Amino acid sequence: MGDAIFRFIRPIRWLLALYNDKIIPFNLETLNSDCNTFGNRLSPKSGNSNTVDEYFNIMNNCFVIIDPDERKKIITNQITEMTKSISGRDYIDQTLLDEVKNLVEYPRVFLGQFDKSYLKLPSEVLKSVMIKHQNIFLLSRKKDIYHIFRCN
Repeated sequence: MGDAIFRFIRPIRWLLALYNDKIIPFNLETLNSDCNTFGNRLSPKSGNSNTVDEYFNIMNNCFVIIDPDERKKIITNQITEMTKSISGRDYIDQTLLDEVKNLVEYPRVFLGQFDKSYLKLPSEVLKSVMIKHQNIFLLSRKKDIYHIFRCN
């Protein structure tokens, strides 16, 4: 925004402010609030929202799950289903789950695996690094073989 005074960590591209079923008109630097909103970058959709209910429906159709508890439930369910599909045992670190649920808008869990040659460190070291530094969930199926769940 060139000469803008207001700074924010991410670009603000539009403003939507609703109170009950009324749009709150205001501006921030060069942006004016209106009823138009957009979803996740994966979604080509946008929509006009004149009510809170419309907003939630638009966001859901645009690949954004608003409720963090719902995102947490989706992540947990997907990990559980993938674990069952390969007869594994998961380890869902609750601190990591609480962090990841706030990092993603539309959680999708992916299953991966490490080559055995990367797993020669003690299991506690591996778990610590994978959870704290790589933000991945663990699943074990055989001794010292870790599968990973990456949530994007």
